[in-house]
Amino acid sequence: MVVRKYRLPVASVALLALLLQVLYGTAVALLPWLITALLLWLFRDPPLRARSHPMALVSPVRGTVRAAGPGEDPYEADRSGHLVQIDADWRGPYLVRCPIEGSVVEQWSEWRDPVTGSRHRGRALRIRTDEGDEVLLALAGRVTVDLGRYLGIGDRVGHAKAIGLMPFGGRAALHFTGHGRILATPGQRVLAGVDPVAELIHD
Repeated sequence: MVVRKYRLPVASVALLALLLQVLYGTAVALLPWLITALLLWLFRDPPLRARSHPMALVSPVRGTVRAAGPGEDPYEADRSGHLVQIDADWRGPYLVRCPIEGSVVEQWSEWRDPVTGSRHRGRALRIRTDEGDEVLLALAGRVTVDLGRYLGIGDRVGHAKAIGLMPFGGRAALHFTGHGRILATPGQRVLAGVDPVAELIHD
């Protein structure tokens, strides 16, 4: 299945390919068919596997863990905690999935690098769980980051639910404070909404 936002463009290219094949033959329609196949692959929306534990932070993107361990919150000074950074795969799927269930309490329209503090185009939001934990999700896309036009402060977000798109990859960072532990290791391959990268711990 193709992600909802790109269904019409993909269908339009497929229709063009079909018309060219009917009117001029397969040779003329070959390139549009190849483009259709490429778009179907890049903007695919594969079904999720079984969910992780409710208090596990799942990877928001498909990619490779860059770093995992202690780290500072790049959006709030003197907020030490746990940090996981992930390089998102340019080959897709491009869906961004929510790492944990909760409510959006803060948003930013930029990426702040957790190590250097440099700022780039991107998006970030802080999610507060029903247990009171706060988890930061920050994204910097190679092209753009679309976290949904109507996602705002106070909105509920579901565990592993799709909340946006980051076409052609980029970087993602998760930061949380309090009781918890990192599960991911640098170099590990992770799937969006499937693989746990950290866990919040409550008695």
